[in-house]
Amino acid sequence: MKRILGGERMASQTVYLTGKYKLEGGLENEDFRRFKQMLNFILSKEANLKAKSFRHFAYLNYRRLIDMGYEPAEVRGAVRYAFLLFSSFRHLSNRKKKFPCQKQDVYFLLPGDVNFQEKDKTLTIRHLNKSIKFHTSKYHKKFKSWTPVQYRIIREGNTQYLLILFKKKRRINKYKDVMGIDVNEGNITIATPTSIHVFAIPERQIRKSYNKKFRSIQAKIKSNSKRECLLNKYRKRVRNRMRDRHFKIANEIVKIAKEQKLAIALEDLQGLRKTIVKHSRKSPNLLRWGFAQIQSIIESKAKEHGIKIIYINPKGTSTYCPVCGSKLHLKKDRKLACNCGLIADRDLIGAWNIRLRALQELEDVGCSRSARMPAYEEYVEAGSQHWQAEECVENFYLNLFNEMKKEYKKTVRTANKKRCGHLGA
Repeated sequence: MKRILGGERMASQTVYLTGKYKLEGGLENEDFRRFKQMLNFILSKEANLKAKSFRHFAYLNYRRLIDMGYEPAEVRGAVRYAFLLFSSFRHLSNRKKKFPCQKQDVYFLLPGDVNFQEKDKTLTIRHLNKSIKFHTSKYHKKFKSWTPVQYRIIREGNTQYLLILFKKKRRINKYKDVMGIDVNEGNITIATPTSIHVFAIPERQIRKSYNKKFRSIQAKIKSNSKRECLLNKYRKRVRNRMRDRHFKIANEIVKIAKEQKLAIALEDLQGLRKTIVKHSRKSPNLLRWGFAQIQSIIESKAKEHGIKIIYINPKGTSTYCPVCGSKLHLKKDRKLACNCGLIADRDLIGAWNIRLRALQELEDVGCSRSARMPAYEEYVEAGSQHWQAEECVENFYLNLFNEMKKEYKKTVRTANKKRCGHLGA
């Protein structure tokens, strides 16, 4: 009996993407100064922290700004943007006593205050009576059927950019199984029902190569403005290289999930930054680990292609054996061993346990044990194609892991060769 875990009625999910357009000319300095003044006035009021809804927040600030002589359309955008800043500030656990302050030149606009014409490549701001032209590329063609939600004009150096947040409803595709993803500092390990994939992330090597440049800039250049300008330039370059690597890995993951019709299971790593800060003296490199960025990119790419995302509790995924469920012990390096005879890399075990836990949370496969393999009979009832009635479940999993270990070693070797070749170049 074959059974699709996704079910017959597929739900839909809303996908949000930001498009960036380069402007010809743009707003004047007075427009940015006036909007920044409104924002900082709202952000300096302590009473705004008590507002739990946008209606209450607008009631506290809208009338004040109108009485000060600002345009209603500008006030609407400033109040909405300040509410977004306050909502993110309110969720910070280690927030400082000082309130947030807007330093970047930004101008926030709502859809009702703007006429966006993609054919003519013009943006008309009604209350300012201005029409600004922008440039497009092949990437922007994908947003033709999308709905714009909000507009932002920012200034970076001497150029101005238009950032538009688009949204679109996308149906979740039918999926037959789940892919488990274990995000680590040095690699991303993926466990599918038939194979293991490892993608190397040379984050530490990239940062080390640029640290020498940072030290030489700090030692040689004495002018503070020139030093900060150069440091920001190379910091942005590091961020761009890491972000480019994350996007390439996310595209490969989505490609595998689409070909095999799989859902994607990720670990819910909220609160991990607190534990990293506690142990920062032992491992300072973990403070720079961008696990949230990797997961957000994978999630956005998966939603764009209609792939379901499942977040699971990460507790115990690398400490329990997926064959018998007993606790694992460290053998050497990063290998874990169990009394049942299983010896495998901890990233491989973590990815496989993430996949199993996601199957349990989908409620199509019932299992009472948290991090252990489900019973053999339950998988037979669910219609899995990977089990046969003649084999014992322990022997099957051991053979499966032995095959996966061979593939895992090959992928690690190729990843190391690519990384060494990249660093040598």
